[in-house]
Amino acid sequence: MSFPHLANTKLKMKKNTAVIICAVLMFSAAALHAQLSEKTLSSDISYYKKTAEQQNLGRNDRYYILLKIQKKYKESGVNLAMLESEINNVKPAAQVQPAPAAEPVVETSAVPAPAAPAVPAETP
Repeated sequence: MSFPHLANTKLKMKKNTAVIICAVLMFSAAALHAQLSEKTLSSDISYYKKTAEQQNLGRNDRYYILLKIQKKYKESGVNLAMLESEINNVKPAAQVQPAPAAEPVVETSAVPAPAAPAVPAETP
């Protein structure tokens, strides 16, 4: 027996979890900006990994959260090598956009020139 409405609920819970994590990180960034260190970064990444694993978050959700953590620590002067490595691990593949379709080439010699409109000659 399948319950499609439960699948939507699980998806919403995953997205809500990602939003909650981001909100916590953003609010804590404002309050703790002066106290950011490699220790707090390590703690944030550990919490992210634990939560992402428990909630089975997809690559896009993980990438979004990591970018928020990066934004939090960007101006702190903390070494972000560990964070950059994690971002590169989950970075979504670039979506390849199809090339625009070429317009068909119509040879002008094969297409007859339009005939001049027939205008009756004036007679005096």
